[in-house]
Amino acid sequence: MSDPIGLQVDLTNIPSAISALTCVAPLLRALSADGVNPLALAQLEAIGSRFPMSGPLADKTVGALTKSGVSFKLWRAQVSVGWMGGDTAWMLSQTAGGQASALLTVCLVELFCKEMAGRILFNLSKKILPRDRCLSNVEQLSDLAEIVSNRMQSVEFG
Repeated sequence: MSDPIGLQVDLTNIPSAISALTCVAPLLRALSADGVNPLALAQLEAIGSRFPMSGPLADKTVGALTKSGVSFKLWRAQVSVGWMGGDTAWMLSQTAGGQASALLTVCLVELFCKEMAGRILFNLSKKILPRDRCLSNVEQLSDLAEIVSNRMQSVEFG
């Protein structure tokens, strides 16, 4: 006769696993909403953390990234068509580095094009970030720059 196989479960790690999942849930939602590479998002936020910003543009940046100030009717329309808060731009609005990187990105895309903005961000990250934080390629940063720039169109300069 064969011996039955005993099943043993370690229940002590379940609370830490659940808390870890709740921490990454917004990031996973953002990635699935926009199809953004998570490493590119982290790299862009790290670039922005090197450029602190304040003043009226900082307030406008947060508003543009979070879509704040929309009317109730527009909010209802967004809900009815399935727009869900927590996309990539929303993730960037949660940190000062993300906000600064969004402002930098929209300036680069407006001055150049999305491909050139991605190349500039790639070269900039190689110069100011540690090697282990530069894990995205030019194409990934270009795609992210386009998404962020589209959301930041409501910010007016000058």
